[in-house]
Amino acid sequence: MEITSGRDKQKIIFGILLATLLSFATVIMPGIILQHFGVGYKSILIISRVLFWVCLFILTLYATRIEKNNFLLWPEKKYPFTFYLGAYPALFGILFFGIAIINIILVKALHFPTNGSKLNVLLDLFRQNKWLLYVTVITAGVVEEFIFRGYLMPRLQLVFKTKFLTIFISSALFGLMHFTYGNVIQVVGPFYIGLIFALFYEKYKNIKMLIIFHTFWDLFAIWLLLMQHGK
Repeated sequence: MEITSGRDKQKIIFGILLATLLSFATVIMPGIILQHFGVGYKSILIISRVLFWVCLFILTLYATRIEKNNFLLWPEKKYPFTFYLGAYPALFGILFFGIAIINIILVKALHFPTNGSKLNVLLDLFRQNKWLLYVTVITAGVVEEFIFRGYLMPRLQLVFKTKFLTIFISSALFGLMHFTYGNVIQVVGPFYIGLIFALFYEKYKNIKMLIIFHTFWDLFAIWLLLMQHGK
């Protein structure tokens, strides 16, 4: 797809801003507003998950009704089953060892804390409510991939006309969205994950693979944290 008029470009730019603002508002606002009224963190988490789906719905309406485009500007490519068998272990290895190196640098060398207040509360909630854990990872896998890779990346590339900025900006936004977890690692780690996912999506144009992998990666990462900080 090419931008054929200034008005089309304005719609694309506004869509990028809308996706960014909605995503960050969904992360920040429930805690600020609801905690002011004494709402518990479990309820805040549930409401924020619902708002993530609402955010995706609004962006879908904007893409189809205002932009007059498909939500996914890059058509999905299909691959043989053997490709999936190789891609998933490769992604896991790249993420696992990359995150391990990031932790060694930030924790061992630079002595950044590994826990934040919000992360600790989340882990306690997940220990007590496994269904909430599954809802959280499914929501993250589906909504975050559709927004940060499926929606934002093609539109960023239309505006900036460069793969580098497209990949960097989408990854930086993805990382920054996790700042409320309360420590630097929870921003740098997601930035790295977003970078790998963005590179994968730019090359292979298959959002379904990323949704499935993202969901199981988050489940694996949370279970690992639960074991490390378990009782």
